[in-house]
Amino acid sequence: MKFEIRTNVDASMENVIARFDVTLLEYVSPPIPKININIYEGGNVGDRMDFTLDFFLFNRRWAGKITERVEKVDEFWFVDEGDQMAFGLRYWRHVHHVKQAGEGSIITDKVDFRTANSFFDLFLFPAMYLQFLYRKPRYRRYFRCKSKPF
Repeated sequence: MKFEIRTNVDASMENVIARFDVTLLEYVSPPIPKININIYEGGNVGDRMDFTLDFFLFNRRWAGKITERVEKVDEFWFVDEGDQMAFGLRYWRHVHHVKQAGEGSIITDKVDFRTANSFFDLFLFPAMYLQFLYRKPRYRRYFRCKSKPF
């Protein structure tokens, strides 16, 4: 199942790239599940990440690595892919894409995930989508956007 969420921010692509780090990850992560970061090596190919998703009554581990990173004059992206995922996910690919747009830039989260069957993919879709939709106003605030949150 695939989806994309785009957010315009009032920051140059260079500024966004420089601030794509663990502090941003903590800031844009929703309160439920709380993400406890065990390992976050960065956004370069081969860098690893390992999180514990805290759902109050139970925890789930999430681990992956950066598999691709591309920097061009007017766009940049890196890809994280899951190794160990929660909730029956068998495939996870998340592209963090930033494109220069005038004086600002556009951050796009491109997510592709799969479980063992398409019915369960549909069941998980709203929760996954909302997890990333939560990022829109947070990205705008983090990069000091003056426009409306949505």
